[in-house]
Amino acid sequence: MLTLSEDRKVLMNPVEELKLLCEAKHLVCKDQKVNGSHFVDVTEQLLEVKVVFNIEDTNAEAVGLKIRGVGEQETVIRYNIANQKLTLDCSKSGKPVNSV
Repeated sequence: MLTLSEDRKVLMNPVEELKLLCEAKHLVCKDQKVNGSHFVDVTEQLLEVKVVFNIEDTNAEAVGLKIRGVGEQETVIRYNIANQKLTLDCSKSGKPVNSV
């Protein structure tokens, strides 16, 4: 569900039924600055990830996160600061074409 915050930012909020699936809560890097890479090891099958990037005082070209799965699987969410482009790369996610 999409909503608009008071400061006119678009927010993507999960539907209420998803809250029933929440079994555990992990707070990782809350209110901390992370430079470079940071790895978090979790074993849950489903994750809800909340992340805030402060791009006002940085010399980084892009910010983002990589969600790694089994083997070589990964999903990459990347925001290019210069051209303000958000990219979701699922090319290494899920099952290959025509697989079981």
